[in-house]
This record gives sequence, C-alpha cells and structure tokens, in this order.
Amino acid sequence: MSKQRIPFFVLATFSGCLACSTAMATQCSSPPSSATQQAGKFGGALHAAKTGCTKRFSSVEETFLGGIASVLIGNCHYSRSAEAQKRLETLVTTAASKTMYGEKRNDEDLGKMVSSQAEHISAMTLGSEIAEKFRCDKIGDKTLKNIDNYLETSSKASSPHGGFVDGCTDYYSGRYSKAQCQCIADVGRSMYPDIYDMGYHPSIIKSVIDKNPIIGLQITMQCHIGNY
Repeated sequence: MSKQRIPFFVLATFSGCLACSTAMATQCSSPPSSATQQAGKFGGALHAAKTGCTKRFSSVEETFLGGIASVLIGNCHYSRSAEAQKRLETLVTTAASKTMYGEKRNDEDLGKMVSSQAEHISAMTLGSEIAEKFRCDKIGDKTLKNIDNYLETSSKASSPHGGFVDGCTDYYSGRYSKAQCQCIADVGRSMYPDIYDMGYHPSIIKSVIDKNPIIGLQITMQCHIGNY
C-alpha cells in the first residue's frame, strides 16, 4: 500500500471525544438541577467533570470541557505532571480547532458544516465562562484533575488484543514509534471518540483531515507525522 502525504495547511493561530470508554469511578446519575441550570444541555458533562463520575462524553461535550480546561490551565497553578499538562493542552487545542471547522468540513452541505462549527463555538465559550467562576479554588482543582483522569484512563484500548495504537505501531514498525502513534490517537479522538478501539488503517488519518484540516495539521506538528 502506497503511503499518502498529509497536506500542509497554513494556520495563523489555534483559537478537544471525551466520548470514548468510561474512565471515572462511579456511573453518573442524572445531573442535579443546578448543573443543568448552569450549563444547559452540558449539565451532565459539567456534573461528571466536577464529581468524577463515569460518563460517555460526546465530541461537542469534549469541546465544552476543553473550554473549562483552557481557563483552569491558563489561569490557575494547580500541581500536575508534564504528562497531564500535555494531555490537557491537547484537549484544549483540539477543542479550539473544532471552533474553526467543527467536525464536518468535508460535508457537501455547507449548512451542516457551519452548524457544527457554531455548536462547538458555543460549547467552548460556555465551558470557559463557567470555569471563570471557579476562581482557581478547590472545585476548579478537582474538576481539572477529573478531566485529566478521564483523558488518561480512556486513552487505552479496551480489548486485550490492542487497538489503534498497537496497530499503528506495527504498521509503521521502525518508522514511527508507539509514542507517535499514541499521539495520533490522542489528537484524532476529537473526531473519532472510539479511535483507541479501532483497528489502524491510514484512511482513518485521512478521514480526520477531511473532517477538520486543522486537526490534521496538529497531527503533523505535534506527532511529527509527515507521511502515512
């Protein structure tokens, strides 16, 4: 199979699936009315992030959490590892990218692309506005740790036979490392929430680029992947 080159897109500025496998401790119940009143349709996501309960997040809910994380990691000095910082920054940058193209850049219906972009803009804006009210307090600290915990524990294939990362590592053996393949998945999850459990094929990367070319650029720059 011939390798394909990722197209390079010029990007002036970056403006993340937390819909993968469950990763927090206890199954979430219906969100309290206070969370719904504060976050509307994102009440369940807000409740899960603040309490650490288990919830399957959609792509647009990830963008909402990216808005929260963008404020907390930018304004607050919570103690966290370099690995945690990287996970959270990836969440924020992929979420920001979705505010520019959404998830449907390749849709022939322009209205659907614009609608997807608007949805992600609203989600990230609301998340950041809510996070501003935490004032770097214990609630904000716990929320950020819960978000990172989800990112870490949901970034592994649920099958013992491996998934995207192992398949990618085998496919590019001697060319790209497992860490690079993990990076592709960590960025690509913004388009494919279940990417970690998907079998690897180069067409998945192409599909991510087609859905949002800025996410494709992020794979190129962050993961150091030039050909696939």
